[in-house]
Amino acid sequence: APHTSNYNRVHSWGVGVRGLLLCWFTREFIFLFYRLTGMNLPSPVISSKNWLRLHFTSDSNHRRKGFNAQFQVKKAIELKSRGVKMLPSKESSHKNAVLSQGGVAMVSDMCPDPGTPENGRRAGSDFRVGASVQFSCEDNYVLQGSKSITCQRVTETLAAWSDHRPICRARTCGSNLRGPSGVITSPNYPVQYEDNAHCVWVITTTDPDKVIKLAFEEFELERGYDTLTVGDGGKVGDTRSVLYVLTGSSVPDLIVSMSSQMWLHLQSDDSIGSPGFKAVYQEIDKGGCGDPGIPAYGKRTGSSFLHGDTLTFECQAAFELVGERVITCQQNNQWSGNKPSCVFSCFFNFTASSGIILSPNYPEEYGNNMNCVWLIISEPGSRIHLIFNDFDVEPQFDFLAVKDDGISDITVLGTFSGNEVPAQLASSGHIVRLEFQSDHSTTGRGFNITYTTFGQNECHDPGIPINGRRFGDRFLLGSSVSFHCDDGFVKTQGSESITCILQDGNVVWSSAVPRCEAPCGGHLTAASGVILPPGWPGYYKDSLNCEWIIEAKPGHSIKITFDRFQTEVNYDTLEVRDGPAGSSPLIGEYHGTQAPQFLISTGNFMYLLFTTDNSRSSVGFLIHYESVTLESDSCLDPGIPVNGHRHGSNFGIRSTVTFSCDPGYTLSDDEPLVCDRSHQWNHALPSCDALCGGYIHGRSGTVLSPGFPDFYPNSLNCTWTIEVPHGKGVQMIFHTFHLESSHDYLLITEDGSFSEPVARLTGSVLPHTIKAGLFGNFTAQLRFISDFSISYEGFNITFSEYDLEPCDDPGVPAFSRRIGFHFGVGDVLTFACFPGYRLEGATKLTCLGGGRRVWSAPLPRCVAECGASVKGNEGTLLSPNFPSNYDNNHECIYKIETEAGKGIHLRARSFQLFEGDILKVYDGKDSSSRPLGAFTKSELLGLTLNSTSNHLWLEFNTNGSDTDQGFQLTYTSFDLVKCEDPGVPNYGYRIRDEGHFTDTVVLYSCNPGYAMHGSNTLTCLSGDRRVWDKPLPSCLAECGGQIHAATSGRILSPGYPAPYDNNLHCTWVIEADPGKTIRYLLCCGLRDLGAETPSFLNHFQTLDLMLSVPAATVASTCNDPGMPQNGTRYGDSREPGDTLTFQCDPGYQLQGQAKVTCVQQNNRFFWQPDPPTCIAACGGNLTGPGGVILSPNYPQPYPPGKECDWRINVNPDFVIALIFKSFNMEPSYDFLHIYEGADSNSPLIGSFQGSQAPDRIESSGNSLFLAFRSDASVGLSGFAIEFKEKPREACFDPGNIMNGTRIGTDFKLGSTVTYQCDSGYKIVDPSSITCVIGADGKPAWDRVLPSCSAPCGGQYTGSEGVVLSPNYPHNYTAGQICLYSITVPKEFVVFGQFAYFQTALNDLAELFDGTHPQARLLSSLSGSHSGETLPLATSNQILLRFSAKSGASARGFHFVYQAVPRTSDTQCSSVPEPRYGRRIGSEFSAGSVVRFECNPGYLLQGSTAVRCQSVPNALAQWNDTIPSCVVPCSGNFTQRRGTILSPGYPEPYGNNLNCVWKIIVTEGSGIQIQVISFATEQNWDSLEIHDGGDATAPRLGSFSGSTVPALLNSTSNQLYLHFQSDISVAAAGFRLEYKTVGLAACQEPALPSNGIQIGDRYMVNDVLSFQCEPGYTLQGRSHISCMPGTVRRWNYPSPLCIATCGGTLHSTGGVVLSPGFPGAYPNNLDCTWKIALPIGYGAHIQFLNFSTEANHDYLEIQNGPYHTSPMIGQFSGTDLPGALLSTTHETLIHFYSDHSQNRQGFKLTYQGEKRTADQNVQLTFLVPIGMRGLNLRSRCPPVQWVFTLCWLLTRSGARAEGTDWKCVARCVPVAPYAHSLPTRRTLVTVIPTCQPRSLLLGPFASWFLSSQDRRLLEGRDSVPGLDLWSQHRREAACAAHGLFKFCQNKGKTQKVWTLTFVHPSK
Repeated sequence: APHTSNYNRVHSWGVGVRGLLLCWFTREFIFLFYRLTGMNLPSPVISSKNWLRLHFTSDSNHRRKGFNAQFQVKKAIELKSRGVKMLPSKESSHKNAVLSQGGVAMVSDMCPDPGTPENGRRAGSDFRVGASVQFSCEDNYVLQGSKSITCQRVTETLAAWSDHRPICRARTCGSNLRGPSGVITSPNYPVQYEDNAHCVWVITTTDPDKVIKLAFEEFELERGYDTLTVGDGGKVGDTRSVLYVLTGSSVPDLIVSMSSQMWLHLQSDDSIGSPGFKAVYQEIDKGGCGDPGIPAYGKRTGSSFLHGDTLTFECQAAFELVGERVITCQQNNQWSGNKPSCVFSCFFNFTASSGIILSPNYPEEYGNNMNCVWLIISEPGSRIHLIFNDFDVEPQFDFLAVKDDGISDITVLGTFSGNEVPAQLASSGHIVRLEFQSDHSTTGRGFNITYTTFGQNECHDPGIPINGRRFGDRFLLGSSVSFHCDDGFVKTQGSESITCILQDGNVVWSSAVPRCEAPCGGHLTAASGVILPPGWPGYYKDSLNCEWIIEAKPGHSIKITFDRFQTEVNYDTLEVRDGPAGSSPLIGEYHGTQAPQFLISTGNFMYLLFTTDNSRSSVGFLIHYESVTLESDSCLDPGIPVNGHRHGSNFGIRSTVTFSCDPGYTLSDDEPLVCDRSHQWNHALPSCDALCGGYIHGRSGTVLSPGFPDFYPNSLNCTWTIEVPHGKGVQMIFHTFHLESSHDYLLITEDGSFSEPVARLTGSVLPHTIKAGLFGNFTAQLRFISDFSISYEGFNITFSEYDLEPCDDPGVPAFSRRIGFHFGVGDVLTFACFPGYRLEGATKLTCLGGGRRVWSAPLPRCVAECGASVKGNEGTLLSPNFPSNYDNNHECIYKIETEAGKGIHLRARSFQLFEGDILKVYDGKDSSSRPLGAFTKSELLGLTLNSTSNHLWLEFNTNGSDTDQGFQLTYTSFDLVKCEDPGVPNYGYRIRDEGHFTDTVVLYSCNPGYAMHGSNTLTCLSGDRRVWDKPLPSCLAECGGQIHAATSGRILSPGYPAPYDNNLHCTWVIEADPGKTIRYLLCCGLRDLGAETPSFLNHFQTLDLMLSVPAATVASTCNDPGMPQNGTRYGDSREPGDTLTFQCDPGYQLQGQAKVTCVQQNNRFFWQPDPPTCIAACGGNLTGPGGVILSPNYPQPYPPGKECDWRINVNPDFVIALIFKSFNMEPSYDFLHIYEGADSNSPLIGSFQGSQAPDRIESSGNSLFLAFRSDASVGLSGFAIEFKEKPREACFDPGNIMNGTRIGTDFKLGSTVTYQCDSGYKIVDPSSITCVIGADGKPAWDRVLPSCSAPCGGQYTGSEGVVLSPNYPHNYTAGQICLYSITVPKEFVVFGQFAYFQTALNDLAELFDGTHPQARLLSSLSGSHSGETLPLATSNQILLRFSAKSGASARGFHFVYQAVPRTSDTQCSSVPEPRYGRRIGSEFSAGSVVRFECNPGYLLQGSTAVRCQSVPNALAQWNDTIPSCVVPCSGNFTQRRGTILSPGYPEPYGNNLNCVWKIIVTEGSGIQIQVISFATEQNWDSLEIHDGGDATAPRLGSFSGSTVPALLNSTSNQLYLHFQSDISVAAAGFRLEYKTVGLAACQEPALPSNGIQIGDRYMVNDVLSFQCEPGYTLQGRSHISCMPGTVRRWNYPSPLCIATCGGTLHSTGGVVLSPGFPGAYPNNLDCTWKIALPIGYGAHIQFLNFSTEANHDYLEIQNGPYHTSPMIGQFSGTDLPGALLSTTHETLIHFYSDHSQNRQGFKLTYQGEKRTADQNVQLTFLVPIGMRGLNLRSRCPPVQWVFTLCWLLTRSGARAEGTDWKCVARCVPVAPYAHSLPTRRTLVTVIPTCQPRSLLLGPFASWFLSSQDRRLLEGRDSVPGLDLWSQHRREAACAAHGLFKFCQNKGKTQKVWTLTFVHPSK
């Protein structure tokens, strides 16, 4: 709403769409919609219809900013999603694709010829910068790309076209159609048609004597901008033949042509598109108008449609006709009017026995201000029954009243409003009155009511239940009807049979009609049936977890067939497992629409699990199941993969079939399917998947979005690389394209960088053909990004190659050579410079070709630079610009370095300098080395200079006069003479030896305990002789010493190993770092001590002591802050700037900040703030679905005298359960009171003390109050209480039982849960429990949980089973004998194996080959065994006797048995299934193969398959032993789902384990771990989980005992798990299951103080960069990336910007700050900054801030690079210094602070300025107040004073510069406080009070003045010929020293002298 000065405005907006979503963006507004006003931002508004009206009113008083709202059209299904986002407004502008160029080249003002598009034309032949060319296409072709491109300068030297040359493609829409009938749709229908579309259809009849009838089914174009023109005949565009011009969204009426042809022309603009249209055309006879149809709820009189015929329309009873009642067919083949419509009447009396009542205009919205009345009148004595089929009216304001009008007193049966469908109604009388009223505003869909009449002695028609059938049609008193649900549905309420009865004087049905609904799971045992999801045939429900178990007869398999399958991709999944439980082998996991035709189990059980999330749903599935038997000689049809093909149709034993996929899909498993003898295929049917990214090489191919044609998954980041042959480009054609607009997008690039893509595609408009080839690398890259919410079909793209255009010859740079002579696309040219020249630009150019025909970079150039640093044995040095003349005022440094031990020969091939320009050569590393000469003119020609080391230093200086060609010098190396080997001192060693060449060193050190005498460094001197600069040092053991901070060392007696001298008294002091201790060891002596220990010193000839201190290192990181007790730390990095995050365990509160940062200050590293702690707090307010309450200080004793209150509040629909985990309080003195309510005034549930507390307490409401009171004395460990919310009418989750499983997940009142034991165990107590109302009136289970125990003996039958020792897996009880009888079917024998065996040595397990102990003994075992295969029994019965004698016991045994066929020479023995695995194949004849696989989490040890082999003259045998399934103590997991088990699971794990597992899923996904079971030894055995790929990643937690979160989520696509157990107690271990999950966005990172953030996107893989403001240094990472994960995080914390202490500054301008600026600087600073500018430059320094502790903290600036350089000034205090100018290219800034007070410091800027001799230098001198004899208000200082200064400075300047300067003096007035005087190249000084002989000369004087001149200025010498006052001399000297301190002359104008020194050339 724009600002306006007109008040009392009223605005209305109306939008017609399919459904609206409205979001508010501005906080200040006055908006009226349900009376919205004020400044609070409203929530998003979602319309319930396809339109929304906004009405805005403002009064004449105050004005506000207004409002800004955006609306978005959403389908109804889209609004039920994970989130709603606003789409940005559509932009129609096109981005210019500009090529970034690098390097340096000659300037080009021309673009290459862009060429002419095929089937097109070009206008324009000017290719200069700024010129444009235009393109157009021939007829029947459409231009794709820019109509006009402009030649632009993209770099200083490169020009290129603003875009690719467009292409002309054939029209893709429109066609010539021929009858007799057909369909026409707009392009891309039903998604948006293209922008700028021009589509023409011409329809011609097959019979020329007929005409064309056109009828529209759908029509929606952008109103007013996009049009469909319909004309008669075949001449398209003829305005005289136009029949209609259609636009908008109203469906047009019937259109009939007058001839045998009709044309349609669709035109769209370049912006918003719409769905378009669908029309049906048909030939009809001439002379007619065509059938216009019959209106709904109406009828028509007349069936002839010829010219002159008329049609008459009328409506059914209760409907009114809207439109013309009679229409006539006219001569132009058009009806005289539109077909009318029938609208339900607002007033009507119904007398029929049944009928329907509709709201006016139903199902469209009824009107406003309606007042309708309907009467239903039946026969007297009858009654009326109403059924509401649909109901939707505006709540509260629009309503329907139903009245019983057939009795004496009118009774209101009900008044209804809103959208809840009312229940059925029955009247008492024979008349019912319905009254409907609507107000003036919002309306609704209305209602649909069916009525029937029935007699007084009969019941109303009960109807037929949805998804069910009814049996019986008599409704008289006493009659009954029954109902039955369809297949797949079950009765959920009501009765299967109802009877018409008399109750309380009324004739009614005895029960409600049943409801038939699809159940959520079940145990199915029928031979066949149907499985449907809850909610079928509508959309299934949210948050489902449905389990179906299908059981067939033994020996049968189960086949399920998918008739329909559609779920939400990635989130709603159906698992199918080959067995009866969730742990059975997984057959497949299906979602989207990609389900196989059918699946078949290998046994008689199949398990299905359907899980859905809490958001979007779909139609679900229709599955038919049946019991099948396998053929004797073949396998069942394996099916065909979706989007794939099968090769081979023979399914016999050992036959093979293979598979392939459609283009764009990838086969999940390339291995062929083989039919085994077991009649099973050797592995599952593979799938054809559209993968996320990949590398595609070929001339053509297909790219599909993941999951295509299903909706693509969320949170994708996929990259495809397409490569075509050399010299070709990639052309992409789009066949399908539909993404979530703006949020999901496809990037296409051709150079590998997605920052400037060729195209960014989103939405649903089908893109044009795209060509990639500009960069000539024959590849294109596609990156697909999807966010976390809405998804669509995705895309189907085919690509092919096309030819690219070559480049022009770029030429060859001067002084260089080029390698390469081909200029085709992708060809590379390589450039190299001649010796001495440096290449500027790219060394390689690649022809990019494409539409612009450009090279990858400009042509480089070869330059001879001022100065160089070269290394090598030979080379060339050139003067600047060689062979052209060098420039004036050069100061060039050349450094040559060859390998150690060699010297350098230097010769001049060319040498011509102008007189005064000099080349100086030094024999060494810098100018302080020995000079070899200074050369000018041609003095170096013919000479050879030889170095005495491997370094040469050359300085080339030019003056301001003429120049010459310069020089070309060559150098080579030669061998130097070495110094002799100096040797090694006794008891010492060499640390470094550089080879004994000139200037090399040898570094020595002494053995531990010895001290060095002499220098530890010897240097080989240069010169004619090679000698060392110092003698060889010696190493001696000294008497006593001070040892500080050493980590270890030795102490030796003086002179060791020689005897020490007499009369010694030696003391050694050893001092370790604070906090460390010293351990010493007396090592040895040279004499044996013997049996008697002598005194300490008298008997030792020598003594050797070893000193050891724990390792100490120089701190470079913060110390480890540790893990808070009862908490967790996230992050392990401790570098400066790194951040750690802390979190407390449930029930504990954080004391301190959750995040701490490592801070570096000087050499100190510390955490800021201090790391927090976790404490159990005293009281609090608790909300949410669950939590933990702990006594204060838990698990430590609680403090005395505590009063703690906790309030718990949960959702009003839930109650609270308290579960006591631990309870121990002082009896009779300390109490915990629990109240039913919000405070202590509520009813008391109980008071608890001591160690007795209930296991569980349940509230009646949604709040509880807990009060803890402790007295002043003893405190115990306290309590730990877990609270949870649960539904009011449900029991608690009863949990699982040991060694058993639970069936049933419904805990509602009346539901039953059943438990069954694992094989080998027997259930104790009833197996089922039921949720009932308990004695306290609350839901509770009717009995305790059953238990499963291993019995002592028993009868075992069946084909297989398990026998366990008593009490297994716990130790058995000693002193018992157990007999186990095992019987299998008679045609088999018994095969057995001990999977585990551990008994005491005195206890015995015996196996007998029969039913009694007298039978043959098969085996007798004792002690420890595992896995041995026992001998086969000879019959179908065996006896196992276990004898446990008194004494120690053990765990016992786990015995597995199986019925196997009897063996023979052609039949092997039966193969058992490995424990925790399964056997694939049941054929044991010779030659057959049996395979094995393990359950999830287990690893197969041994052979994966065994083969039955015939053995001559013996029984057939297996070629290998049976493998076993074990849990590995490590592993890498890359699948989307997986299981991780502790070693030995479900048995206890072993001791001394150190196991590592890594989980890595696809990039862009996170990992969620669900803890199925967890039990380890508390505090000793632990599982650590790290949020990353290794142990250095942040830790999600360290878990021990039995407390672990149910779910753990990663923040990236990797997890690292580390399990350790100690040497003693073990526990049951753990089972973890993981799956991949989607991710969210990273939080906005903290912006560093004094820093700048670049980038504003925080999605996965997005990168932010940081920079610091001038003067600050970045500490930390300059780039951070958003990592994938469930909770996204940045890979590094935000960096810091700090002002550092010192440094070297190389830029020509910058900022210098005191450390800590703008805060106070630290104490004890000693900082040095060096400004290093190019030679010939000076630094102009300006102060912006200055404040230091006066006289104690100071800043010094020196005119040079050393602390001994002349000082420009020293500053302290708070006065802001003036501007300074350094006259050398290096300037030193030194800042010092003492140990006490500090201030803000300083901020200064510097700018490099070139010192050229042709510029004047001006000095302005201000005269201080109080000088003798000066009238400041009237005149300048005495002229003698000025002349003296002029004479001295010009005299010195001539000496320094070699030129004659002129001094021009002027006296000018200045205003008071003349702070504006300093300008560039102006030195402003003030004369202070100076004393003779104590002057400080400033930079200018130091530059010009000699020592003699200084003496003259200071008055120590006289000036010949000049009678000057000594005072004047002193004043002149003071003026030159430059302290830059302004004198203030308050309120007065003073005059100054300006002295300008003029160069002679000026």
